[in-house]
Amino acid sequence: GAAGVNAASKHEMPPSPPRVAVRHKAPSPNVGAQDSATLTVATTTVQLQGAPAAASAAPMDSAVHATTAVPAVAPPPPVVHADSTPAPSPVIGPIIPQGRTELPDSLYAIRRGDTVVVNFDTGPARTRRADKFELVVRQTLHDVYGPVADTLLATVPTGKLGSASDLVTTLRKRGIHLQGPHGPHLALWPETRPGRDGPLLFAYRTVVER
Repeated sequence: GAAGVNAASKHEMPPSPPRVAVRHKAPSPNVGAQDSATLTVATTTVQLQGAPAAASAAPMDSAVHATTAVPAVAPPPPVVHADSTPAPSPVIGPIIPQGRTELPDSLYAIRRGDTVVVNFDTGPARTRRADKFELVVRQTLHDVYGPVADTLLATVPTGKLGSASDLVTTLRKRGIHLQGPHGPHLALWPETRPGRDGPLLFAYRTVVER
């Protein structure tokens, strides 16, 4: 009888499998959540690692594209018309050093500062004639001032540098002025000394006047 009662009471008690099932079901959701969390974290980690590379590549590409696509264009140089540019003034100045400089045919020049005295007091060179004096000046002025002297002398026609009477009188005071098309000019004064038959031209003094 006791066994029957026990058997009947055991059949009337709620079955134990549901409690066992609940025990097995409770860990299952936890395990699933952990797995999904792990997968989610792994996915998130992959996205974080990939995102900076994509973000950093974009500005570099855009910077290179901007530099290449929009090159700097220099402004065109200003147009200078030849007619508006003034002609350069010739540089006039002695090309011989300070002191005495020997010239051809036993002549010499003495430079003191900007003043030069050319001495031609030799038998063949000293003279009273205007044409001979002009020849000496045209031959020696180039040695003192260089090619610019030829340019200045070219403005004076041959035989017009001075007359014999003027050379020993008025030109000794007011001088002979040689001026080019631009800039300063050259002043020249004949110098005389007493001779047996009157004054002799034996030198000339010259200086650049600005």
